[in-house]
Amino acid sequence: MALSVVLPLLLSCAMNGRQSLMIDARHVPAVQYMPGEITTLLEDLGYKLIPNTDPVKAAEEYGEYRLQFKARDAENIRIDVHIRMVDNVTGIHLYDTADKTPVAATAQRYNELKKRVELEFGADNVSNNHPFLTP
Repeated sequence: MALSVVLPLLLSCAMNGRQSLMIDARHVPAVQYMPGEITTLLEDLGYKLIPNTDPVKAAEEYGEYRLQFKARDAENIRIDVHIRMVDNVTGIHLYDTADKTPVAATAQRYNELKKRVELEFGADNVSNNHPFLTP
């Protein structure tokens, strides 16, 4: 009984205005280097990579590549990308740093992102809203 009350609360808190996609690229034959693929895709959509000071250290520490992007036209719109090195599963998390709840602009960006990711990696390899999954 307590779990049925706590679980929805945890789910709503975990989202914090985030909208997430998960890409399972294990069965996508054309993928070469996932960090490069994701960077190109997001730059085409109008996002700019925020340089990581030590990507090798982050990859060793977390067992995954971590990238962060910001929208070129809105500094508060961010995308965090986590690419697990072990199984090539990628999490893409879109959020607004200025607002804790999804807003129309973020929803529109999420829909554009989802369409592009599905086109690039195949709809069968993309699922959405995975707030507890790492990546």
